[in-house]
Amino acid sequence: EWVYWGYMFSDVDEMVKIDDYTVKLVLKTINASIMTSLAMFTVNVVSPTSAEKWGEDAFKHPVGTGPFKFVEWVKDDHIALEANDNYWRERPSLDRLIFKVIPDASARLMALEVGEVQGIEYPDPAHFDRIEANQDLKLLTEPGMNVGYMAMNTGYGYEDANGNGVRDSDEPWVKTPGYFEPLTKKEVRQAINHAIDKKSIADNIYMGTASVAKNGMPPFMLGYNDDVEDYAYDPEKAKRLLVEAGYPDGFEV
Repeated sequence: EWVYWGYMFSDVDEMVKIDDYTVKLVLKTINASIMTSLAMFTVNVVSPTSAEKWGEDAFKHPVGTGPFKFVEWVKDDHIALEANDNYWRERPSLDRLIFKVIPDASARLMALEVGEVQGIEYPDPAHFDRIEANQDLKLLTEPGMNVGYMAMNTGYGYEDANGNGVRDSDEPWVKTPGYFEPLTKKEVRQAINHAIDKKSIADNIYMGTASVAKNGMPPFMLGYNDDVEDYAYDPEKAKRLLVEAGYPDGFEV
């Protein structure tokens, strides 16, 4: 039911069973990123037994084949796991694993400093110096999977039986301001791209921990095309494009 995840696999035309352990995917077109897409959490194998038993609540009773077993989930507080003695590889060295929910970055770091937790994710870049100055802590970094982007609703995602864009619909995205105008105009979308200083955002807001994205996937993923030419930050060109599009005074959306 998720449009985004459905789109990720829209190139899959057919799935063919070769044997009990092999499946062949037949694609409608070339898609170099399909293998990495298959590693997304939305493509996990679903246990038929669990789905039949729990129905729509199956996500509250996860079943897997990993080194840990699900124990409990307390919403907005923690998730608890325990070692899986039947794991097909070596038993994990930890008997129990708890993921706590601490939304505030400062509170997360404080919990780490006092020993309440043994590790945290996504520290505030403003805290890096503080972490590195503490001999009891180690700051680990690696390229992330997150790609921040601004999606523009161009109105091409909802059509009637004849393939025409539908304006009168109860679907929430159709009621979104700007669904058909002005974001359907290429010049407007180009102007928005030229008006955003992505390098400044990466350097000043993310304090150098982010890089400028010119693709919908991280550079280290299979299928990344480094030959794509990014939009240069050019406010004057953005203004000219808005004039060409018929919006010399800008617009609200």
